[in-house]
Amino acid sequence: MERLRVQEHWSDVFGLGGRAELERVLPSALPSVRWFADKAREVRSATVQEAVPFAHGTTLSYLTLIEVRFTDGDAKTYVLPWSFSPDRLPGSDQGKGPSLVVPVEIEDGPVPSSGFLYDALWDEGFVWALLDLIESSGRIAAHGGWIAGSRPDRMEGRAERGGGIGAASSGKRPNCSVMAAEQSNSSVVVGGQRMLKLYRQLGEGINPELEIGRVLTTMRFPHSPALLGSMEYGRPDREPVTLAIVQRFVRNQGDAWRFSLGAAQEFFSRVAARGLSRCPAQFAGPSPLDWSDEDCPDLVRELIGSYLGSAERLGARTAELHVALAQASANVNFAPEPATHEYWTMRYESQARLTERALALLRAQSHRLPAAVREEAACVANLESVILAQFRDVMERDPAAWRIRCHGDYHLGQVLCSDGDFIIIDFEGEPARSLAERRTKHPAMVDVAGLLRSLHYVPFACLDRMRTLPGASESDPPEDREAWAECWSGWASTRFLKAYVSGVARQDLWPAEQEEAKLLLVSHLLEKAVYELAYELNNRPGWVGIPLKGILKTLELTRR
Repeated sequence: MERLRVQEHWSDVFGLGGRAELERVLPSALPSVRWFADKAREVRSATVQEAVPFAHGTTLSYLTLIEVRFTDGDAKTYVLPWSFSPDRLPGSDQGKGPSLVVPVEIEDGPVPSSGFLYDALWDEGFVWALLDLIESSGRIAAHGGWIAGSRPDRMEGRAERGGGIGAASSGKRPNCSVMAAEQSNSSVVVGGQRMLKLYRQLGEGINPELEIGRVLTTMRFPHSPALLGSMEYGRPDREPVTLAIVQRFVRNQGDAWRFSLGAAQEFFSRVAARGLSRCPAQFAGPSPLDWSDEDCPDLVRELIGSYLGSAERLGARTAELHVALAQASANVNFAPEPATHEYWTMRYESQARLTERALALLRAQSHRLPAAVREEAACVANLESVILAQFRDVMERDPAAWRIRCHGDYHLGQVLCSDGDFIIIDFEGEPARSLAERRTKHPAMVDVAGLLRSLHYVPFACLDRMRTLPGASESDPPEDREAWAECWSGWASTRFLKAYVSGVARQDLWPAEQEEAKLLLVSHLLEKAVYELAYELNNRPGWVGIPLKGILKTLELTRR
């Protein structure tokens, strides 16, 4: 990492005359950070747009907004908070610590010295400065606008009953702990009671998580974290930009993805313990389009165990979420709207662009794929017209459906397991999409398809993990393992969907006509699988077989 060189004090780098040093090193530093979403693009420049000081104790931290430009087009704005240490970085004695660290050389101070600029979320003083701003609904002037905290009046009573955002009643401030699961944002747990989430990539306008959090908290929806406050960047005559939120921290036993992987591994262990080799055809699970009638065979129920009940509970909680969002009809941004022909046309055009890009990428990378999936890849690569015909069918039939605000990026990793129940989190939507796209209303089927695809992923990801464990055996024929995987996902999906449809049927969120419901579900499942194909090709080529199977399986459903 290149060193920053400053004259008299480390904070000189944030002055208008000293920012060029930081801008010089950021293009090479940013791609190494996990939350940076544009690692595959070449950074042309990184310009400091704002550098706002936050005082805490006898020192300062800075919150900066960085405009990142790329060689291939548009710019994005990222949030980087900074603190300074002359020697040891926080967390280093436990093998942890900030992922973004820049060495600093102070050349002309009273005594030449050095130190490190680092991600200020690892500085408890800075975290508390943010929390205090939010708690007090304060405002700090910035170069082009201001940064403001907010703790809405309608939520204050709820927050205070839990001790507020700030210090505990004893006056002692609890510890802050940066969460390891850093994705497109960064989170800090405060005293095991609150969670501060800082959004790293900004877009114009309100973040959907803040908007949906306000609605669900006002409704006292019990299956998502309560919103306690927020922080925004404001500019004259512009819509405020969400920088951070504070939520109630949910004590949990991990997310539903890890829980489901464990359940799938127990399933495969039971299959092996019973000496079951080939999976009978009747065990493979019903079509996900037959969610109402078929009973699970006794042996399959024993093999899957209690997870069938968990899948039903998750379906019920998902239905409750959609019903709650649809009932916020007094808010124009949440009021349900009918899906018009214009909407289906827009949706088809988006699906067509997605399909063309994904299959072009598949063809370009086919020679790099694992040998085991090349046959399926070759098959899917030639199905572009078939896939587009399925999407076009929806547009031409113009089905009746209601559009509501949805989760937008719904999968098992967005659900926490908490004391035998489920809590739904992370309402930001897909980070790769614009905020306007993420705030668009869609049929609730969008979230349902996301969760069903996640359930399809589980047993195949489990098999992949089991193959890498010490002592793993390759003796069973691959087709048997895959048949048992389809058995697990098929019955879990059916239980989830049956509970979901039962929960939303009276709210007009699920088409009354069975054929119309099937048409829409197939279309949404197919779209999600195509999206996954592009994602895996770009990020996890070893898993590309899962969405390939998903595409082929979904197209097969249309012929039944």
